Amino acid sequence: MDPQELETGSHEYVRQKRPDSPPPISDGLTELLVRHRVLHENRAESVALFASRQGVSIVDALVQLAVCTEEQLAGALSHILKVPQIDPADCSADLETLMRVPKSYLIENACLPYRDGEGTLTLLMSDPTLKQLFKDIVTITGERLNVVVGMRTSILKAIDEAYAHATSQ
Repeated sequence: MDPQELETGSHEYVRQKRPDSPPPISDGLTELLVRHRVLHENRAESVALFASRQGVSIVDALVQLAVCTEEQLAGALSHILKVPQIDPADCSADLETLMRVPKSYLIENACLPYRDGEGTLTLLMSDPTLKQLFKDIVTITGERLNVVVGMRTSILKAIDEAYAHATSQ
């Protein structure tokens, strides 16, 4: 394939110019799921194409296409990456960090910063393969981060609740 036919981005799929062609798997999440045999490569390509066409995340595409539930995906990621699966209802958002990170950014990436029991800044993510997101939060906070996984809709609800709480104080 001619290299000029490809357009790339940091977390975008490599897309061929023809919109009916499935994009090659270049998303960290689909690659991880294929590598660990949680998702077949052909199915991953159709998920990536759906996500690209619909303008949704891979997590949303997997759920919308009924490939898995959010709970199943979070459990698989927790197991594969050997990170805890956390329910956002069991943690309190770090208000200081919330005030430094735009709400729209947290919603777009379905992530919530909070302090764990030892006071370490922890990032609850629906897709822990988003390395640039991790780097961005480290840059913004200047702190070391732990990563945990959770369900996207629960994280989004917790973000809304945290910002409502933060702005009411």
